[in-house]
Amino acid sequence: MLAVFLQTIPFFLIIGLGYGAGRSGFFPEAATAWLTKFVFYFALSAMLLRFSANLSLAEAFDLDFVLAYALASLAIYLLATLIAILRRLSVAEAAVEAQCAVIGNVGFLGLPMLAM
Repeated sequence: MLAVFLQTIPFFLIIGLGYGAGRSGFFPEAATAWLTKFVFYFALSAMLLRFSANLSLAEAFDLDFVLAYALASLAIYLLATLIAILRRLSVAEAAVEAQCAVIGNVGFLGLPMLAM
């Protein structure tokens, strides 16, 4: 447990630093929008390319991992859809909420952790 905590603490510190910068107004709102675009379109793509370039196909495609990810994603998707429908949202809105629930932080947190 301690090993997992020590491995993940840098991510939570960076998240806290970003939260603090946002709350304090360190970056103006326009700068935040441009930083988000840069990270999403350039930095994250470069990190994914660098990470995947060093993997063999066997390392990149682990069937147990793919099945676990797919089943967990399906369970979250169905649960989010059910909750949205119970809240009397339309099917289209429920589908959007379910998508957001499933893929919200895949690239921004999960993949950088794998790269460590």
